[in-house]
Amino acid sequence: MKELVLWFSPERVAVAMLVLLRVGSLVLLAPGIGHPLVPVPVKAGLVAALTLMLLPLAPVPALPSSALGWALAALRELLLGAGAALVLRLALAAAHLAGQLAGMQMGLAIAATLDPEARAQTGLVAELASTFAFTAWIAFGGHREVFVGLVQSLQMLPPGAPWPLAHAGDLVQLASSVFSLALRLAAPVLGLLLLIYLALGLLARAAPQIQVFFLAFPLTTAIGLWSLALALPALAAALLQAWHMHGRWALGWLAG
Repeated sequence: MKELVLWFSPERVAVAMLVLLRVGSLVLLAPGIGHPLVPVPVKAGLVAALTLMLLPLAPVPALPSSALGWALAALRELLLGAGAALVLRLALAAAHLAGQLAGMQMGLAIAATLDPEARAQTGLVAELASTFAFTAWIAFGGHREVFVGLVQSLQMLPPGAPWPLAHAGDLVQLASSVFSLALRLAAPVLGLLLLIYLALGLLARAAPQIQVFFLAFPLTTAIGLWSLALALPALAAALLQAWHMHGRWALGWLAG
């Protein structure tokens, strides 16, 4: 009975609300579970379950005493979870951008479909790259690393504790690396297609009677998809390296 009273003490309830805000903003914006096609009850159930599991691990710090202090603490927890989710999404955004660049060079940019997550028209190759990146993230155990990072963050930066913002600038620097990562992921396909376009240009100068345009479209599409399939192991290795780096940055963000 005494333990039950401690569980429903005002301090534990306040800590539970702060943990709920941190876990909720992370889960609702994280890759996969934060997708718009995932039902809201599933997201709410996962957030509630994670909050109940992590609550015994969260220490009770010195809680704010004023309404402004509580508002700032709640905003801080929301920003912690949202920033960590943004870091996790950056590698997937780089894969999507790499697929967009490769699809444009293949001539498949005109074949666009509606992406429910981005709420915009996107290329088929970009969707393929995003699906592959997310599948690789699950296969490498990225979802388990998210839960481990949540547990470590509660120990290093308890809910309601002051946030030193030591890694706030690192988040901007990491976001700027998305473009370089996208170029590295798309480099095998773009490099091979560049050689194909140069060869077609020389063919057009050597034999003007050949309709190079009708020859280029199926050729670049076939070679582009073939080179993309051959480059998948290298792309998975590059994504794994990026996720390790992003995971450290996300943990540093959660730990303050």
